[in-house]
Amino acid sequence: MGVLIIPYEEDKAEDVCTVHNSAFMSYIEEFGILYGYRNLSPNDIGSWVKDPQSRIWLAYVDNEPVGYVHCSIEVKKKNIEYTTFYFVETMVGRGQSKIAVVPSFRKKGIAKALVRHAIEYYQKKGAEIAIAYAYNDNELATSLFTKLGFKHEKYHYYDKYSKTEPHELNTLIATFDLQQSLPKIILNPRVKVRIISKEDLPTIKDIRVTARPDDHTTMGQVIEWYKEGWGELTLVAEFEGKVVGCMEYNSEGVIGILGVLPPYRSKGIGTTLFYHLLKIMKERGLPKAIADSEYLPWTEHARKMYKRFNFDRSRDLWVWVKKI
Repeated sequence: MGVLIIPYEEDKAEDVCTVHNSAFMSYIEEFGILYGYRNLSPNDIGSWVKDPQSRIWLAYVDNEPVGYVHCSIEVKKKNIEYTTFYFVETMVGRGQSKIAVVPSFRKKGIAKALVRHAIEYYQKKGAEIAIAYAYNDNELATSLFTKLGFKHEKYHYYDKYSKTEPHELNTLIATFDLQQSLPKIILNPRVKVRIISKEDLPTIKDIRVTARPDDHTTMGQVIEWYKEGWGELTLVAEFEGKVVGCMEYNSEGVIGILGVLPPYRSKGIGTTLFYHLLKIMKERGLPKAIADSEYLPWTEHARKMYKRFNFDRSRDLWVWVKKI
């Protein structure tokens, strides 16, 4: 079986869609848009290639499109400048890399040929690391990446980035079925939960920058976030007359936990705020709540919250890394 691999051109958009919609059919049906999975049209592919760093390669057998990969390149600088390339996810933080082969041509070396082709291309461009993303239960991806010399670890380190901070790390994807009853949780009756107002924004900035050491959000960025209105609903928690916590969700049911100010943690404030957020989501008819959380020390409180509220925490988005 001869496999022809060619770079994407505009007239091949329909072929990419054909492969994508067939290869990811089960994910489209089971996971859907929350994870970036949906049937694509040629216009979608056109938006991918607007990024000048974006590259797509297609695989053909007897003039039939049977696979594709979508990649991009990134120049990073922490200690020393270096270049990485990655297989683009269907959705950042929740979707897997777009390495697609139609079901009838799987286990025939096509995915391996596409990935090797991308690695060879980016090696010539000076890339030092290849990065791919797949769910922990994706056996095909695990087999593919292992055979190609990719490594999976919870934390990946690269000296040019940092000797102490992970370069890449896994992400927990936690979900809660809002058709079921909320768990019985002890709430703090001294906490007042209300919708955010513009007057809260200076405190929201403080919450953000104290919740994560890597967050350098400016007041201008907080104002822009408020104006853009990512959240379908953003709630704040008041304790003893002071705003001390903030959480939100968007129209798709994705939760954003901005956090609670450090002096007010371990008082049931976050738990109370989270309960009211889920309660409103349930009352408004959302079928599912979903949250993604990287395995970082300062996100541990969020992961404990998901456990306390009986979220399904069985799915991780694994990072696979290969030094090239």
